[in-house]
Amino acid sequence: SCLLIVAGIVILVAHFVQTRQPGQASSGSISVSQAQQIEQQLQQADSLSNAGGAKNQQAALVLFNEVLSEDPSNPAALASAGWLMWNLGTTSHVAGYTEDGRAEVTRSVSVSPTYYQAHLYLGLILAIQDHNNAAAVVQFDEFLADGPPPSELPVVASEVDPSYVAVGKPVPAGLVVPSATTTTTTSAP
Repeated sequence: SCLLIVAGIVILVAHFVQTRQPGQASSGSISVSQAQQIEQQLQQADSLSNAGGAKNQQAALVLFNEVLSEDPSNPAALASAGWLMWNLGTTSHVAGYTEDGRAEVTRSVSVSPTYYQAHLYLGLILAIQDHNNAAAVVQFDEFLADGPPPSELPVVASEVDPSYVAVGKPVPAGLVVPSATTTTTTSAP
């Protein structure tokens, strides 16, 4: 019986001192739901994409495609992967990439008609590639109706405003690029 007690203690000690994965509790394993994993992948891909550079863009595209392999109709992954692919095709003059990217952005709009980024990207593609400012403005209006984060509006204003101007439509207030004029004030002596 002493031998069994010692064997049990050895097994328990071995269990508690074995190496654990980061984030894993000492008493068992931790699992991340598929939705949480997808959200983490999307955040990481967005960070890489925003960091710029060809290597970061490629790594972001790989992550977006991983999300799409897990959830083929994820609107964020479709829109962002499509936008990256479209940009890659445009800058490298590879029509297949441009077409595939545009198709993914368009699919994102159809999968989730209220996903603001998809409307923004489709509008930019329509304005830049097709020079179809009227259709671009329709997408930009949808983008605004979808409630994008207010912090994003000044970032995209300079890319979106020319389409409104081209069709003679007033630029929505949230998208007005502040003028570069300076005002001077005089103080009384």
